[in-house]
Amino acid sequence: MTKSKQLFSTISSKGELSFSLVEVDVPKPKPHEVVIKIEAAPINPSDMWPMFGPADLRTASFSDDDKTLKAPLHEGMLSRIKPRIDQTLPIGNEGAGTVVAAGDSPQAQALMGKTVAILSGGTYSEYCCVPV
Repeated sequence: MTKSKQLFSTISSKGELSFSLVEVDVPKPKPHEVVIKIEAAPINPSDMWPMFGPADLRTASFSDDDKTLKAPLHEGMLSRIKPRIDQTLPIGNEGAGTVVAAGDSPQAQALMGKTVAILSGGTYSEYCCVPV
């Protein structure tokens, strides 16, 4: 497992939200990290703002590759979200799954094969690397 798919959200300075499924590298775990195959991740209200934020989803459409949803922002919203402009955010706050790789530390190795729950950004992905 060297690649994973993960959801990201970006709001451009031109006032457009992009919500994408992106292929990313799964990092090799450091000594005190584990890689989890995500098997469940809830959608919470706290996920909704980074996912769709101030976008007008009534006019949303998919890009040519069908991996990116694009939507304009509601009128007047761009000035309210200046800190978020042109930042790509991983989506997801929590999840659960099975530890499929572990770093060298005894704590990490003890979790191999276990089902675990995590609180970490970007859990709407196939695999997630987190510290133990």
